[in-house]
Amino acid sequence: NTPSNLRVTATTDSSTTLAWDDVSGEIGYRLYRYDSDSGEYVKIATRSANATTYTDGDLYCGTEYLYKVSAYNASGETGLSETVADSTDACPAVPNDEFGAAIELNIGDSITDDTRGASSHVDDPVVNDCGLDAGKGTVWYWYYDADDTTISLSTAGASYDTFIAVWTGTYGDLDPVVCNDDINVSTPQSALAFQASGGTTYFIEVGMKSE
Repeated sequence: NTPSNLRVTATTDSSTTLAWDDVSGEIGYRLYRYDSDSGEYVKIATRSANATTYTDGDLYCGTEYLYKVSAYNASGETGLSETVADSTDACPAVPNDEFGAAIELNIGDSITDDTRGASSHVDDPVVNDCGLDAGKGTVWYWYYDADDTTISLSTAGASYDTFIAVWTGTYGDLDPVVCNDDINVSTPQSALAFQASGGTTYFIEVGMKSE
């Protein structure tokens, strides 16, 4: 039998918890989430027999997701259940969301910012050197040293697709210095290094790629 009463039991800004009624004769369940790129429901998880809950994590805040569930046994898989929709909680405020609120970076700093909670702005630059549009959600930092310095930046700890872009100039008239989209073909996080000239202020934009 196809599982029934698929429902949302808890929501945060980055997760949705689902529940459904148990069916007899199954050896497990499969969870599906709608993928807007393919226009199809894509399997995201498998649960064991008698399991009736699943938490889908690492979601974008303030975003609607659509889910279905099926049961399966040695004879095959049931049809998919009715759709249940849930929207994650609103994105938390990010203090350095805007260029004018950029945070100073110093050598050795390690900062945790979830750019999924940031917004894009009409004057955010297009990252032409990396073939990217303006970011979907960006945060800003600045760096200054009186002496020449080699700077390395990385978002290797992020759980989503990011980019890093370094600029000089003024907002609305920024000049690109260097950028990185993906570390490699299988790593959508970003890393770069550049030689910073003494006496120059550098603006560092870190963002989630536009969809």
